[in-house]
Amino acid sequence: MKHVFHVSPKGDDAATGSAARPFATIEHAILAARAAGRGARIVLEDGTYRLARTLKLGRADSGLAIEAAPGARPVLSGCRAITGWRKEKDGRWSASVLWVNSRAKAFRQFFVNGSERPRAVFPKAGFLNTAPDPRPEGVPWGEWAHNHPRDAVEILGESLDPSWDYSCGELVVYHYWVDTHLAPKAVRVADGKTVVELEYPCRRSPGDTVCRLENSRSIVTEPGEWALDWRKRRLYYLPRKGEDMASARTEAPCAAALLEIDGGEDITFRGVRFFGARYDLPWGERNDLQASFGVASAIVLRNARRCLLEGCAIENVDGYGVEMRDGTCDCTLSRCRLLHLGAGGVRLGCDARSWRGSQPENPLVDAAVRDPRIRVRGNEISDCEIGDYGRSFPSACGVFITDAEHTRIVHNEIHDGYYTGVSCGWVWGHMPSLSYHNEISFNHIHDIGKGLLSDMGGVYTLGVSTGTVVTNNVIHDIDARHYGGWGLYTDEGSSGIIMENNVVYRTKFACYHMHFGRECIIRNNVFGGGLLEQVVRSRRQAHISFFFYNNIVFWKEGALHKGNWDDPDDYEFPYHPDKSRKLRKTTECDWNLYFNPNLRRKDVRFGPDLTWEEWRARGEDVHSLWADPRFADPGAGDFSLSPDSPAFKLGFRPIDVSAVGIRKRPTVLSD
Repeated sequence: MKHVFHVSPKGDDAATGSAARPFATIEHAILAARAAGRGARIVLEDGTYRLARTLKLGRADSGLAIEAAPGARPVLSGCRAITGWRKEKDGRWSASVLWVNSRAKAFRQFFVNGSERPRAVFPKAGFLNTAPDPRPEGVPWGEWAHNHPRDAVEILGESLDPSWDYSCGELVVYHYWVDTHLAPKAVRVADGKTVVELEYPCRRSPGDTVCRLENSRSIVTEPGEWALDWRKRRLYYLPRKGEDMASARTEAPCAAALLEIDGGEDITFRGVRFFGARYDLPWGERNDLQASFGVASAIVLRNARRCLLEGCAIENVDGYGVEMRDGTCDCTLSRCRLLHLGAGGVRLGCDARSWRGSQPENPLVDAAVRDPRIRVRGNEISDCEIGDYGRSFPSACGVFITDAEHTRIVHNEIHDGYYTGVSCGWVWGHMPSLSYHNEISFNHIHDIGKGLLSDMGGVYTLGVSTGTVVTNNVIHDIDARHYGGWGLYTDEGSSGIIMENNVVYRTKFACYHMHFGRECIIRNNVFGGGLLEQVVRSRRQAHISFFFYNNIVFWKEGALHKGNWDDPDDYEFPYHPDKSRKLRKTTECDWNLYFNPNLRRKDVRFGPDLTWEEWRARGEDVHSLWADPRFADPGAGDFSLSPDSPAFKLGFRPIDVSAVGIRKRPTVLSD
């Protein structure tokens, strides 16, 4: 018989743990469950359970289920109450936060009477502009930044006040695809410009971009704003009208992580809300790795097997929501809400913190070959909502797969982030990779980028990813600052990937972009309109970059093709559908339907600035058509086809988007 232990905030750890006499703490219930043996259940009654430290489960807890009682909404909170407020001479209020004794233990969220309050920023709206770097013409941006670390940032205009307190301030610079967090040391204003001297150098070029100042006591000027002085261990706040700080209920995250499962098997959490976990950068760290790779997570699974989080919520955490790391296999995150996230939603993969994928060798792959137990495989993220992510670290991804295999990212809604929706692969170029046979299907990805960062995609892939499929996703409203608000983005070395039956529209840049890669299959997709371009290939190599078959490309503005569509003349590609021919080709395009209602076909340029006839003479789109696809209402995002669409003559298969996104079925966690 399975043992069942009940827990209630009104209980008593000296009780029996029955429904009539529940325990008071989860920690005590876990000890009782361990003693009872595999298969025990812990039932949480309604209420908030404060976690003084991370809840840690392991091999001894295998088979344990922790779930909400019927109708209950239990909350596991990492927040600690803040009391003892006093009014300062400048009108702000302050309180002691003794647990914050370094920047690494600081928090980025603060709540008053259950509602979150914004951390102070300057300017209050928009951003400051940084001056251009003195980079010589022709020197790549990345090379210049790497070889010229900067100990100061020049900001255009006389903006920041040198008299402000910068001791715990944070200058956040939004580069192309990262957000760099810098510590100001002093500010000089003269001759119409502002120079911010830094405590430690900036390793990425801060020039010609935007930034803003955060978390200085001096810029707490609007009611509801706050700043944390972690040196003095004090929190400063300017109350909103009607707030009485003597009676207000105030709290902030204290626990660094809420849950860790290390080595456990068949552990289940069902119907539990995880709320409030702190994360801030250790002193000297900058967060200048792609996808906010170094930011920690509120829930971490390591060496876990067949664990399940179902119907849970992970909300208001300072870093990533959930992480499945080394050796985690066959675990599932299903029907969960991950909202209001400082970084991203879910991260999966081996711990690659000690290596850089751009190096000529990949020691992580070598280690996985020697010890397959570190591989991350067979995990699933399904029917989850991941939204409002990247609030503190905008370069984070909704779902981030680094080095994992046979992962399923299916039927999720991913929205309102500042960077990529789903990122898959963590190897640059054609080196060996651990990312293969991953599935990214039936997801609704929308309203990301928001014009802040660049070089992103609704789905973004890197490196060799044999067997990976990106299918039946609906992706739309992707915006970027400088470049790269793409829908489907196969970046450096993306190879062996199938992208099929996707509907992509309202992207600032191309609906599909291949930087460089090998033999990706792009077929039976609807590309319903990018603002500036539709299909891009950036770099050619001595092989087929992609096969582009049976797609519909429909647009009203911007170019059809951009990038480098030339084929080299110094090699012969060895095969072609017509076996008697040998062509120097690096793309294969055919059986596609193209149409722009505002242009005549003869006015459109294909590939490397060719006419339709010249493009076909080169062996591309020989069977393709220029014709109206007869969509139902493309302006409203309805790309269903009328029965007489010419696309069907080309072999196009209808795409049913009704199954995309979170599936309708009973939920565990109440709304």
